[in-house]
Amino acid sequence: MNERVKTHRCKHRVAYISGAVGLFVGASVATILITRRADASVQVNPRGIFIKSPIITQTILERRGHPGNHVMCVETGEVFASQSRAADVMQVGKGTLSKHLKGTLSHAGGYTFEKLGEAS
Repeated sequence: MNERVKTHRCKHRVAYISGAVGLFVGASVATILITRRADASVQVNPRGIFIKSPIITQTILERRGHPGNHVMCVETGEVFASQSRAADVMQVGKGTLSKHLKGTLSHAGGYTFEKLGEAS
């Protein structure tokens, strides 16, 4: 090895060691922060060991809009929780069923339906 390189390394040894330690500590902290952001339930205890704590999240969604209408097929006697469900099961267009229930059409897909009332 060249004498200039040896002299330089000896003279700046503390700086090189400090830089290496700083890189190691920075990478460790970055790993911990990224892990925490990716999974909020991961925590680090005082000993530096990762532990996974159970976090339970409960989301309550309120229904918006009209709750729907109970509908009965006169021919089969089946009662459906909504117009949409009746249309899907009986393979009738949703718009066609809606027009039939409003009285615009005499039948929907060969079936007649009655609106029983609003769902609660």
